[in-house]
Amino acid sequence: MVVLIVDLNPELLNGKFVLLFFLPKSERFLFSRSAVLLFVSVWVFSSFGLNGDLWGQCPPGSWILTGQVVDEAGNGIGGLDLDLNDPATGLPLILAGDFSLPDGSFSFTICQTVTPGTYLLDVNPDPDQLFFPLEGTSVVLNGSNSLGLLVLESAAIFQGRVVGENFEVLPFVDLDFTDSLTGVASQFSGDFTIADGSFSTKVSPGFWDVQFTASPASTTLQMVPRELRDTLASGFIDLGDIRLRQGRNLTGTVLNPSGAAVANVDLDARDLLTGEKIVTPGDNTNSLGVFQVLVPEGDFEIELEPPAASTLVPQLINISVPVGGLDMGTINLAEGVAVSGTVVDGNQVVVPGTDLDFLISATGIEIPTAQDNANSSGVFSVQVVPDTYDIAFRPTFATGLAPLVIPGVSVVSNTNLGMVTLP
Repeated sequence: MVVLIVDLNPELLNGKFVLLFFLPKSERFLFSRSAVLLFVSVWVFSSFGLNGDLWGQCPPGSWILTGQVVDEAGNGIGGLDLDLNDPATGLPLILAGDFSLPDGSFSFTICQTVTPGTYLLDVNPDPDQLFFPLEGTSVVLNGSNSLGLLVLESAAIFQGRVVGENFEVLPFVDLDFTDSLTGVASQFSGDFTIADGSFSTKVSPGFWDVQFTASPASTTLQMVPRELRDTLASGFIDLGDIRLRQGRNLTGTVLNPSGAAVANVDLDARDLLTGEKIVTPGDNTNSLGVFQVLVPEGDFEIELEPPAASTLVPQLINISVPVGGLDMGTINLAEGVAVSGTVVDGNQVVVPGTDLDFLISATGIEIPTAQDNANSSGVFSVQVVPDTYDIAFRPTFATGLAPLVIPGVSVVSNTNLGMVTLP
């Protein structure tokens, strides 16, 4: 198929029309006078008074392929472009009428001689249609045939624009998508910004954590990535302007009470004004206990979380980062004591994934904790500094169980709470 631009003004070029061929993959007549876009196949040239030797008719006995394209609910999808490719050469076959009608049905002709065998079918929706393309579907051809029903998966479309700190547009920004519920990352076509900083990306419907990361081609500045968490993808979603900010160096060294370096301490930064968590790739301490990350200028809450199986407790620190960056110096993490036990329901069945929160009984202030979820066996072990706590147990929504608070738990040494039964 081809795109045809036709000017039928008889005053131009001594009454002749202008015909330009380009962009194989669709058959579209774009009339310069009427600006009417028609999706047709080459054999309808005669409808416009054009003789057959302009292109030539499909050879006698050409194979005709029929079928219907539907969505997941069985509804027909019109306006789709169909392509058939030879896997041996990688070249597309010459087709006529290779588009779907409003009810999703199609009937296209292969306008060249082909040998029987397996070919690859592509079904391509327009960029603004809420469906994913069907690509590389194997079809066995040995003459005219029905391809039956072809089902396209539904899609949602994220749209928006990425700008810098001074609202300059940022091209070539990478978009990464992680399922908010499962934590599984997925790749989608068109997951980057174009020259004007805009993006339009088809994704599977659902909730996504969407991360925006500038590349060296975006700007000469070092920009802090940004992540939009728990973003619902349904239909068309306009995210507006996503503003990335210039990064400032934040460094420091983490030691234990004995002055030894603590490796693999995880650093998290949260904006004190907006509550937004800052994306800080490579934010674990090295073997010398040193961390170095990029954060924007501003006020932040920094959480330092020791590695799993450590007896150290996390620490929260509020900081103000100037334009020139900040060295936090040496940070000493305190030793903790373990609060452990097993979470069960009323039938003594273990409840995995339960989240534990520790609030100081005297003040109601929640302390930072690491590895504070029950494991697959319902077992938990959380390091805290000695104090008296109200301990909250929050099961996942899927369990159907209610939260539980055990007040006034005195923790002076390792403490085993035994079986904790949720209501």
